[in-house]
Amino acid sequence: MWITGKDLHSINQIRWGVGAGPHLTLGRLLWRTARARFLKERIASRGAALVARLRLALDGHGVPICYETPLSSLIVENGSVGGVVVGDDAELRAQAVVLATGGFSHDHAFRSTFQPDVPGGWSLASADDLGEGHRAAIAAGAATAQMDEAWWHPVVDLPGGPGRTTAERQYPGQFIVGLDGNRFCNEALPYTAFGRKQLESKQVTAWMITDERAIRRNILFAHFPLLPLPADWIASGRVKRATSIEQLAALIDVPAPALAATVQRFNDFARAGHDEDFYRGETVYENY
Repeated sequence: MWITGKDLHSINQIRWGVGAGPHLTLGRLLWRTARARFLKERIASRGAALVARLRLALDGHGVPICYETPLSSLIVENGSVGGVVVGDDAELRAQAVVLATGGFSHDHAFRSTFQPDVPGGWSLASADDLGEGHRAAIAAGAATAQMDEAWWHPVVDLPGGPGRTTAERQYPGQFIVGLDGNRFCNEALPYTAFGRKQLESKQVTAWMITDERAIRRNILFAHFPLLPLPADWIASGRVKRATSIEQLAALIDVPAPALAATVQRFNDFARAGHDEDFYRGETVYENY
């Protein structure tokens, strides 16, 4: 389903019952999807739309694109970069070289050196994101900075493909705990800030705790309200269901007393309308 940021903001209001607007948006999205499939249109939105627009701009200016042409090294002459060596030692000369090669998400050596707290292989990036640009630049004498940083994004590893990003952590009716059963940050933080909090608190693996009411009212990992949770989510063990806090704690292997205390404290904050621990919901960004 091709959806814009404005569409998503509207659809999320379905749970509040704020008139016909969200339902009209949903109907428009369904029509857009059906029409595109019938007419075999290729539609891009959000990040994919940015990439498509850049690609069309290259076409419009006649810029050639060389496929299956891996970067080997930079050509350095008299202290300046004058081109690149690609493929089987072919040289491409240029007045300037811009390295836009991504990061090193799937390179074990770089990750273990600069991001040791993040388990290897945890990335939504292309499997070819191996740090070739970094190596070529370092070999040419370039300095590096912020190698411990990344575009952090919390995800849920559900069956059927790459991890699903967790915009749901900003919704009411849920909170996130680490393996000690305690919340460790404001769940509604921007995703990069949330990722940093996970690393700072050593809670790289965490659990989102929610209830049936929230599941019925919210879109959960692209799963629409009022529909039963997919059976493979449960079968895979990625989603756990329980009828008591103690049972849930045993299923997700966190201390039951800590989880019970977290639930009680969070519910008290919700009733009072104020998160005394992390001030969730008190910024313009979070309310949006």
